Amino acid sequence: MKKKFVRLISAVLSAAMTLTAVPLSAFAEGEGHTHDGESNVITTPLDFREKTADESGDGWSWDYDTKTLTLDGVNIQATTDSMSVVTVPDGTEIVLNGNNTIVQTDTLESDTYVLSAVNNKEVNCDGTMTISGDGVLNAENR
Repeated sequence: MKKKFVRLISAVLSAAMTLTAVPLSAFAEGEGHTHDGESNVITTPLDFREKTADESGDGWSWDYDTKTLTLDGVNIQATTDSMSVVTVPDGTEIVLNGNNTIVQTDTLESDTYVLSAVNNKEVNCDGTMTISGDGVLNAENR
């Protein structure tokens, strides 16, 4: 009986030590991520046109009622054939905090943008957006 108890305790402690050594991260559904050594890199486009509630992810938050996208140290590097890496509805305010990076890797599609505001689902960049805040936005189309 004592041997079984000792083995059980050993197994539980081994499992606990193994699980604490595994890095865990939680990301918003649908966001692909990698790690560049300094920050988490979002590798999938963000599209806020169809959002119906407040949401947040690594370095960004979306306020549905005010159509405000806050970027706070976001690092997005995506290759996409969609309209843009970050697509917002017409009239969106983008608030910049910290150093933010959005990179679109060339897909040979001439109508793919880094950041766009869309009024009509069929036409890219036909909407308006306001960018404010004390942060920096580094946008690049490679």
